[in-house]
Amino acid sequence: MRPAGRKASQGFTLIELMVVVSMIGIFIGVAVPMEIANLRLSESEVGLQRAIQVLRSEVEFLRLAPAADFTAGATVPFDPGVTALEDLVEGKGEVAVTEVADRPGLLRLTVTVSWRDARVGPRSLHTVIYKRR
Repeated sequence: MRPAGRKASQGFTLIELMVVVSMIGIFIGVAVPMEIANLRLSESEVGLQRAIQVLRSEVEFLRLAPAADFTAGATVPFDPGVTALEDLVEGKGEVAVTEVADRPGLLRLTVTVSWRDARVGPRSLHTVIYKRR
């Protein structure tokens, strides 16, 4: 039996509803900025993956090219037809050819890919390959 003067509980009190709404607001206030940061990071990762793809492609091309095609002291831009390079913001690539001083007949090819990342700013990757004449 119920004590006299007490009603049966029906629903939630105003305070309980205010607490729940406040908790939802705090959750949204924390989750949304984190999601935006993750989205920007994933855009940076996509740019980096494309740059790595361009770098690998160019290195493979240079490994197959005959050494006679290269002149020491030259800096040559990549072929603009590389699709992944065009997808990068301000993307460009070049190959710098130098002769190794203490090893006659050995060329050093420095392959560089650079682009602008919206989150981090200017970025670049490079690698070096050696070719015998």
